[in-house]
Amino acid sequence: MAKFAQAKRVPAGFGYSHVMVGNTLVFTTKIRTKQFDLLRYAIEHKKRNEGKLVGTWGQIKVNKNGHKYVTYEFVSTNGSAMCQFQKEMDEARAEVLSLKALRLTMQNPWYEPIWMTTIREQLQREESPSYNWLREDETDDLPF
Repeated sequence: MAKFAQAKRVPAGFGYSHVMVGNTLVFTTKIRTKQFDLLRYAIEHKKRNEGKLVGTWGQIKVNKNGHKYVTYEFVSTNGSAMCQFQKEMDEARAEVLSLKALRLTMQNPWYEPIWMTTIREQLQREESPSYNWLREDETDDLPF
């Protein structure tokens, strides 16, 4: 085996932890992925269309090099809810890996399923400056 050969992971920083606050055990999760990455599309699909990952919120952040990332966070005092969340995240990661395998099998590096195309278009539309400007303009109730 080559010196640098290793199993590749879906590019995201996972952080599962727990903290004792008083007599309550609080489970926390922080996940970071690129702004327009396959993993983000899978997470947003589960969140918006499948009704899963309830209680998860995402925030776009820019690092010092100007790259945009999305940080998803989840906090719960229920251990079974945290296990369910981890299972959903594992399913999202598995979807990404199966899509990559399908792309290799089909020999088409740009293939994406219809659900991924719709989510990508929705996210790009929502996060474009012109879309946000129009949305703010529509909710403006000032007479001038």
